[in-house]
Amino acid sequence: MKKKKKIKPVYLVLFAIFLVYLSVQVESKASSLKNEYPKPYHSVVREMSEKYNVDENLIYAIMRQESKYKSDAVSKADARGLLQITEPTFDWLKMKMNDSETVYDDLFDPSINIRYGAYFLSLLRNEFEQTATQLAGYNAGLNITKTWLSDDQYSKDGKSLLVIPYPETKTYVKIVLENYKIYEEIY
Repeated sequence: MKKKKKIKPVYLVLFAIFLVYLSVQVESKASSLKNEYPKPYHSVVREMSEKYNVDENLIYAIMRQESKYKSDAVSKADARGLLQITEPTFDWLKMKMNDSETVYDDLFDPSINIRYGAYFLSLLRNEFEQTATQLAGYNAGLNITKTWLSDDQYSKDGKSLLVIPYPETKTYVKIVLENYKIYEEIY
């Protein structure tokens, strides 16, 4: 009969210390990521996410890329606010929402910008099945994305984009999907 080796108490103590160290490291990394990937304007984002059935982490992933959470952001194309909505897109969304009150400068108000952005995402979600295609539509435009889907050099099934011909949009989709994955992991 073989004699069982006993684990020395010192090894158990060292193992316990190692586990505590690992736990602290994991918690520290999660805390650091939450600082880099915050959830500002959370009550508004949650409300609009629920109202328009859009994943709030996707809204934040876009917000991070579009404006770095700055409500007064303005792009070279004069897109405005947290979710960077251009004037032609705003006018189209305003008409679809039957909103006669809101003006373009109101997009600097986080609650209005998030409402318009979440509504736009809901329209894109209804139009396109895949998140990557929705993001292409958000960046390049709904009609341009539909055109790409109907061209077999960009899409074989009319639903997913194998190739995104605009380099800016291709990069945008990649970055926002990475942001989205991180938001999903830490929240």
